[in-house]
Amino acid sequence: MNLRMLILLLILILLGACDTLRDRDSAFDTQSEPGLATVGVKTFRQVFQQLTVATGLNGTNTPTVQSFFNMVSPSLSADGNAQTVSPTMLLAMTSLTGFFCDQLIRKELPLPQADRKIYRNVVFTEDQRTLTEDIRRDLGQQFAGFFWQREMSEEEMTILLEAMKEAETGRPLAAAETRALAIIPCVVTGSSLDAIKN
Repeated sequence: MNLRMLILLLILILLGACDTLRDRDSAFDTQSEPGLATVGVKTFRQVFQQLTVATGLNGTNTPTVQSFFNMVSPSLSADGNAQTVSPTMLLAMTSLTGFFCDQLIRKELPLPQADRKIYRNVVFTEDQRTLTEDIRRDLGQQFAGFFWQREMSEEEMTILLEAMKEAETGRPLAAAETRALAIIPCVVTGSSLDAIKN
């Protein structure tokens, strides 16, 4: 599966979930009554820091990462105002997160499984049948911890597992498909509203 197609699929999933999350979380309600607590979103600098820490990549020392960040950062929030959340911002966030997640897989791919930070249980040399539901759940929980600082609920996990199943439907059995599926939990959690809340 082409990374761009995967990111497009994830964007559609995120945009579909956006209304659900917005309804569920009144913290994004910028028209609240006076005195009620509201939160903002992470600024472009905070997003970069979060992605750097969560993926273990040193983005400032990687010209490719820094260049990509510079390209999309104007679409991210400059001041953390919740009103800056828009489809354009979510697309930029998804693109940037997808880029970081792809770089993370590239970094971990050649390492022995025991030396990997996140993808210890993923066998990238085998087809996607080796990416069992237990491994998918583990990846979802790991990335939820990194990006949300909490566990993924069973409802959220079901959505993630369904997205992964949908992404692999009709695809050939191949090691490249394992990599394409393994990136989904990273991108979905890292570019969600829960990840950009401040």
